[in-house]
Amino acid sequence: MQIATYTIKGGTGKSALSICLSLENDLGIISNDALFPYDHYIEDDNLLVVNPDQGFPQIPKDMKVIYDLGGYADGRVIEILKAVELVIVPMLPGDEQQEICRRSIANIAQFNKNILVVANCYTEKEFAELGDTFQGFPLLWFAKTKALDRIKEHKKPLSKIADTKFKRECSYKRPLEHINNLNNAIKGLI
Repeated sequence: MQIATYTIKGGTGKSALSICLSLENDLGIISNDALFPYDHYIEDDNLLVVNPDQGFPQIPKDMKVIYDLGGYADGRVIEILKAVELVIVPMLPGDEQQEICRRSIANIAQFNKNILVVANCYTEKEFAELGDTFQGFPLLWFAKTKALDRIKEHKKPLSKIADTKFKRECSYKRPLEHINNLNNAIKGLI
């Protein structure tokens, strides 16, 4: 499985989604974001950060990775968008954020039509108002949760953390449900 999270704007939750998916599915992460502190979440042997002056390495098709991509779709990013099986586009609440998501989708769709939009940090009511699709692509809900902070603390998938004594400190039911829904959507699309 080779998938990507991508948006033209930072701060939408693409790295958080990438980290969750990486840990839950034992995927390596390859990113063009040299500033994000991945080492707080991911072990070094599952992480490759490509600097702006570097190209992405050739990755064997059977290798399981998630590309955490951001910014302008330069030639390096375009090649990855063409090659991956699915592009996940996180979208934050608000009209301006939805417009940014529309622009990201228009950019991505030139190279890859297999897109999943994730309504990130939406309330249940806000998500219900969106419907099942956004710009004609499947739409999933991923609620804002403090449970994801535990990933940083433990460097483990949320599903493993929820099985420990820490589960009493925070409710994991909804975040685990959203992670499972995301994984099922991915499997259904690739």
